[in-house]
Amino acid sequence: MDDFCFLPEIIQQLPNLDGAIDIGTGDGGFLEELLCRGFTRVTGVEPSKAPILAAKNEIRPLIKHGLFRVGDFPLGIFSLVTSFQTLEHLYDPKQMCQDGYAMLKDGGAVFFICHNHRAFSAKILETKSPIFDIEHLQLFSENSIRYLLKDSGFVRIKTQILFNCYPLHYWLKLFPLPKKIKQLFIVFFKKTKIGYLPISIPAGNLSVIGYKKSPCKII
Repeated sequence: MDDFCFLPEIIQQLPNLDGAIDIGTGDGGFLEELLCRGFTRVTGVEPSKAPILAAKNEIRPLIKHGLFRVGDFPLGIFSLVTSFQTLEHLYDPKQMCQDGYAMLKDGGAVFFICHNHRAFSAKILETKSPIFDIEHLQLFSENSIRYLLKDSGFVRIKTQILFNCYPLHYWLKLFPLPKKIKQLFIVFFKKTKIGYLPISIPAGNLSVIGYKKSPCKII
């Protein structure tokens, strides 16, 4: 899955590249990409210490350790608010969307990635799909995530199905086959090296982008 491929399109729509925050940033890999794309005043929030310690030396100072709290940041100063694979872990994802809206300057954008429980892969794998996880408090579809952003005030909302690329043996582990047969396939494919062949398929993730309304100009 390439989170970066959507940035050029988003950048063209933003008022400027001053101010970006990545919520649940992990080791700050996306912060590094934002800097390379020309963003300034970049920051991240990450509740776990381990990924912060794994961050590059120049990225680590940009990451705030702790849970995201909108009150910790000035409102209306960010051009871009991002959060990947986080909404499904929240008791109140609408509050996150509303907080993102408040933090954005006029014309700014939110960019979220979440699971899609109506994806074809989820229907095939059923409960074997990674989407169905005890840590996931919410499950989204394209319709529900669009409604969530619209109800939070966003406009020009766009969703897109994402592709995940993993070795063939990873996909085989998820496939609903009898355990013994599945293990035979995995061992065979690993021995023949075919099991390490990268396969890219839509595995149940989707992106959503929404923009904060710009005020109408009075002529």
